[in-house]
Amino acid sequence: MRELGASVLKIESPAGDMLAAIAPTWYAELHRGIAIETLDLKTENGRDVLDVHLAQADVLLTSSRPSSLARIGLSWEAVHARHPRL
Repeated sequence: MRELGASVLKIESPAGDMLAAIAPTWYAELHRGIAIETLDLKTENGRDVLDVHLAQADVLLTSSRPSSLARIGLSWEAVHARHPRL
């Protein structure tokens, strides 16, 4: 998406991305031109910051399972209710 001109923000957990530890060069190459922010989405503050980003976003991509997202209040229904244009 970045190569097509999109502005991309990746949210990482406080534990970070395992790829950065295992293959830092590859991680750097894959994330070139991508903004990275660390958020703990298991906290209310982390979800509030995410909501600020989502209010400005056109697309949300996630690798999390739907059940995991639902447990932290980020199910499709909950997110779509707050950000219907996503």
